[in-house]
Amino acid sequence: MVKPSILIIEDEEALQDFYRDLLADYQTETVGDGFAALAKNYQYDLYVVDIGLPHMDGFTTIGKLREKYPDLKAIVVTGYDPVQYTDQVKKHRVEAIFQKPFPLREFLDKVGELIEI
Repeated sequence: MVKPSILIIEDEEALQDFYRDLLADYQTETVGDGFAALAKNYQYDLYVVDIGLPHMDGFTTIGKLREKYPDLKAIVVTGYDPVQYTDQVKKHRVEAIFQKPFPLREFLDKVGELIEI
């Protein structure tokens, strides 16, 4: 059986490692910015996207990915209060937003719900 795939778009290497370990039950790949994510010619089952990416923020990245993959599912993460991103979350049809550090069980439950394993 093929594991569901997750693309982690995060510029901090330590956090890339953290997400890979946390999501070890899934097939994961990591990239450091939105341009690298857009260069992938594959639709993942889920995208975990940091908002504060270099060169192109996470919401812009999701918007451009959605042009290629209209039905993509995304979770965004931020170090800031997520309330300030309410409009962007709605505009980009993001399934969930988590503020770092986030409750691990809640995050994993949301991932499982979105991928439906």
